[in-house]
Amino acid sequence: DVEITWDPEPSAMHYDLAGGLLLDLPVDGGVVNATCLADGLTSLTWLDTRGNPQSGDAHYYILRAEHTCSGVYGFGAGGAERTPTAACP
Repeated sequence: DVEITWDPEPSAMHYDLAGGLLLDLPVDGGVVNATCLADGLTSLTWLDTRGNPQSGDAHYYILRAEHTCSGVYGFGAGGAERTPTAACP
C-alpha cells in the first residue's frame, strides 16, 4: 500500500484524486487514461491499496482542489487543461 499526502490549499472545500499507469501516460503529459481514484476527500491523505503495477511500470497521481466554483487537474505542456477521461464528478 502507498499513502499519498499533500499540502492543504487554503480555500479548498475538498480534493479529487485521479491517476493511472505511467506507461499509459502520453508523451505530452496528457492524462486521458487517468481515472477517478477518490472523490470529495476532506483529509490530506489517501491510501492506495491497488498493489504494485507490473514490473517496469508505476502509478501516477494528479490531484485537484475543489473550490466553491471549480477546480482543475492542471495544464499540459501545450497549455491545454488536463482532463482525465474518467474524471471525478
